[in-house]
Amino acid sequence: MRAAFLPGELPAQAGLLQRYLPPLPRGAAAAWLAERQPPDTWALDPFGASPAVAVEMARAGYRVLAAVNNPIARFLIELYAEPPTQAELRAALADLAASQKGGERIEPLIRGLYLTDCAQCGRQIEAQAFIWERETAIPTARLYTCPYCKDSGERPFAPHDPGQLVRTGSGGLHRARALERIASLNDPDRQYAEEALAVYPGRAVYALFTLINHLDMLTPARRQRASALLLYAFDQASGLWHYPLGRTRPRQLSLPGRYLEKNVWLALEEAVENWGALTPGLAAGAAPVRLAHWPEALDEPGVCLFEGRLKDLAFQLHRARQPIQLQSVVAALPRPNQAYWTLCALWAGWLWGQAASAPFKSVLRRRRYDWNWHVEALSSAFNALAPIIEPDTPLFGLIGEAEPGFLSAALIAGETAGLDLLGVALRSAQEQAQIEWQRRGEPVRRHWEDEARRSEAGRKMLEFLKNRGEPADFLHLHTAGLEALVQSHALPAGEVTPAEMLRVAEAAIGSEMRQSQKLLRFGGGTRSLEVGQWWLNERGVPLSEIAAPLADRVEIALVRRLTSQPRVSMDELERALCQEFTGLFTPGRELIQGCLESYAEPAEPGSAEYRLRPQDAPAARRQELQQMRTLLSELGERLGSLPPAPAAPGEDPAPVVWAFADEPTRYRFYLSASAVLGRIVFGEPTRRSAQAGFEKRLIVLPGGRAGLVEYKLRRDPRLRKAIEEDWGFVKFRQARWLAENESLRRQNLEELLELDPLSNRDPQLPLL
Repeated sequence: MRAAFLPGELPAQAGLLQRYLPPLPRGAAAAWLAERQPPDTWALDPFGASPAVAVEMARAGYRVLAAVNNPIARFLIELYAEPPTQAELRAALADLAASQKGGERIEPLIRGLYLTDCAQCGRQIEAQAFIWERETAIPTARLYTCPYCKDSGERPFAPHDPGQLVRTGSGGLHRARALERIASLNDPDRQYAEEALAVYPGRAVYALFTLINHLDMLTPARRQRASALLLYAFDQASGLWHYPLGRTRPRQLSLPGRYLEKNVWLALEEAVENWGALTPGLAAGAAPVRLAHWPEALDEPGVCLFEGRLKDLAFQLHRARQPIQLQSVVAALPRPNQAYWTLCALWAGWLWGQAASAPFKSVLRRRRYDWNWHVEALSSAFNALAPIIEPDTPLFGLIGEAEPGFLSAALIAGETAGLDLLGVALRSAQEQAQIEWQRRGEPVRRHWEDEARRSEAGRKMLEFLKNRGEPADFLHLHTAGLEALVQSHALPAGEVTPAEMLRVAEAAIGSEMRQSQKLLRFGGGTRSLEVGQWWLNERGVPLSEIAAPLADRVEIALVRRLTSQPRVSMDELERALCQEFTGLFTPGRELIQGCLESYAEPAEPGSAEYRLRPQDAPAARRQELQQMRTLLSELGERLGSLPPAPAAPGEDPAPVVWAFADEPTRYRFYLSASAVLGRIVFGEPTRRSAQAGFEKRLIVLPGGRAGLVEYKLRRDPRLRKAIEEDWGFVKFRQARWLAENESLRRQNLEELLELDPLSNRDPQLPLL
């Protein structure tokens, strides 16, 4: 079984804490549930790694039990379930602004921390951010827009008040309070909290705790809304913002070499003004989702939050008087992220005190997470999950940062817990993977030797490449081998630790890729298998066993749909094509978009729906192809070509051949209305014609296909190599221009054929 990828809509980077959360397509979880379970049934979210996923399922009419050990993730679920309005957030910000410290309103106090002198007019203005070098004692530059003279951008730092910088930079009482909210003075985790706090500039700590100190003065409702604003400011105020723009998803808690210190008050205002963008699809007019906290009953669609680990939830479910019947499991699989998890421990303590962060505080001690750690952690969780679901229960795993180690950890963890792998759908360009499992009824016995494992992985990788019909990146090929090992139960589960299973799997796949004589690689070196693209060593592989290139098949399927449907949206096309090409053959969005742009136009100005361009209607293209064949035949006669010889048996499309009695150079023109090049370039008749000594082979196609052909050449090194060695292109417009050009001679034919290259978008050809 191949899993069909559910594309959904990828979130924008600007969402609330989005740079730490799994970048998962919205709508995928709800769509998967809708295909398998009726509404109002129970679904389990075992990790709560993506707060939007639990709320999405509840909005789709399901009851969701979510085990969430991370207090910040729980808070995000609460925000998404009952999103505050922009007016409510504005009122919370006004409460904070009006609070006082030492007889002074907090807003001007905090804004005053970011005052600087305009480099052009000299007036005192508010900076948007200061720029720091990691090893310097003061900022090196500032970013601002002067409201007086309009000077804007990055300017060298000229401290107008060094004493203030020292005062806020030294930490003092506010830094001590920031630590105390996490760990007391004698707490063994205190030193780890101090190390984590070091990513915050002293001025930011001063500003944040001036605000936090006034949270307790607000009503519970307004405190919750103010906490939402502060959570956004916590992230913005850290020093984990590369400058200029660098890595956007920090994974380690370490300051960049050059970083931004953002204005805390402007961050609060930004949160209010952009709240709809920070919680897209949730804050803008969304009805509240019923929210309960375990063991509170949930008798309608909504989210029931369990504050703790899945292992603890499983224990309580066994003890419950009326156990919940879990019909499905949907898991956004967490990726190890030391930066995010450590910051969550800080932020939870800052907002709610030591008691709130205590169950999660252990993350402060760990500096690095590797895939060995991750496979052990996932295996432990999945083994706790297995006893609380019935055999044949479907499970859906979402991975938003797909890479080989992550997929290996996920699939091996499922195998250790008795989950049968049904399939993996993968989009490597978007780093998206979706996994389907089913709870296994009976254990499986395994007796596999290392060589047999390697052979099984190699067999599946070769089969995958043959069926793909074009080279694949390392992630796809690795996943094909891994899928084979897991589905055939070839790994020694139960006999070794999950980390050892991971090593065995990677050794089998890696050794096969390094040593197999049946694989070859385009690009890359000897040190890393992950660089370059992989293909078959075609010697000894019958051409009949290799499928047409995947990109060509997707193009044909898309045109078929455009032809049969008068209007269709990109989303509808994407869903349909992902249902047709499943598993590891899932087409990338870039390929679908490229095909759509090549054949379609908006149904009407500004419309999100598309229609087939009139000139690309099948009847119109058939007529144009016949006209072009006639034109080329007549042009060949004009240049003195011999009468055409019969086409090679089975050669489709049959080329127009120019052959001359007095010179060896021959031309074969292959006419195509599409960018489907595989059958022309790699077809057996074409290979035979090349061996017969024909030297010039040209593909004649509409100019509107040029962009799609260029895209295919970029993505497929096998095709690119073949084209560069033996092929050229002629656009329909160029053929017409040649036919009208009175100066055309056999002596200047080569020169004129090169005047309109594939990349030329200008429809005008030079006049000779």
